[in-house]
Amino acid sequence: MKWKLERIKSSLQNLEINGPNTTIGVLPDGTMFNVIDSKKLRPTVICKGKYNNDIEMVIMTSEVCGANEILQNRDMTKDIYTNERELVVVDNDLNIQRIAQ
Repeated sequence: MKWKLERIKSSLQNLEINGPNTTIGVLPDGTMFNVIDSKKLRPTVICKGKYNNDIEMVIMTSEVCGANEILQNRDMTKDIYTNERELVVVDNDLNIQRIAQ
C-alpha cells in the first residue's frame, strides 16, 4: 500500500506550485480563489472593507500597498495573508473561507 501512495505522490509533484507564483482565479459562478507558492516568495493579502465608506468589497492583491490604496478605512487586523498550502475562497456573498491543503 505504501508504494502505491508514493507513486501517486510522485506522479502529482509536477502539479505543485513551486516558484514565485500567486494564482488568483474566478470560477464560472463568480467564486474567487487564491493559492500561493510553497516558498511564499510572492505573498498575497485578502482584505474586506467598504470602498468610499459605501460599497462592501473583498480584494486580493500581491502587495498590501494596493489594499491600502483601495480600502483605506478597513480593519487591517482582519487582513488575511495566504499561508503555504492554503486555499482562500471568496464566495458571491463576500464570505471568506480558508482551506488547508
